[in-house]
Amino acid sequence: MKKQVLIILIISLFIGELSYSQTTLEAVTQTLNGKKWLNKSILNKTYPLNSISKAKFNNGKSKEIIKLDIPEGTYNIFFRVTVLDIKSKYQFPAQETFFATAFEKKGDGNLYKPTNSLFDFFIFQFSGDAESFLKDEKYNNNYFKLNTNSFWDKISVKGNNYWIGLRNPNTFDGIKIILEVVAQGYY
Repeated sequence: MKKQVLIILIISLFIGELSYSQTTLEAVTQTLNGKKWLNKSILNKTYPLNSISKAKFNNGKSKEIIKLDIPEGTYNIFFRVTVLDIKSKYQFPAQETFFATAFEKKGDGNLYKPTNSLFDFFIFQFSGDAESFLKDEKYNNNYFKLNTNSFWDKISVKGNNYWIGLRNPNTFDGIKIILEVVAQGYY
């Protein structure tokens, strides 16, 4: 009986160590290759989005596609999206950027919601889907939030090709969106 309990205990420990050791082995391998687990700010830009009516009748844009340049070795991307009124001149001071508040200071990313305006957010892995989004054709997306306000989130990535789609669903009011993206991985 004691022998069976001991065997079960050893097998349990081995199975637990096996799943833990895969992530540990990855970390050791990357460290031996001179790489460290780091965070890199890869985008911090403001995008104006016109209302649907202005986009339709005055050559404005109510949608935007942003190609992300994701560094080799990236495992996760984090993004903070802040919605502003179209006439706002606001920019985050350096000490309040997403990278500074969430990664350098290990905080919560400081969400700022100065308006009640809503927008639609998408992540695409294929350029054809991003183009179809712009043309109002059928598309597939890896991630989306509809009718949302300022938020932050993260996704795990596979590969280096990702596009972010922004859409203002409002018929009359334009908005600005501050988009900040941080890559996390072995670099």
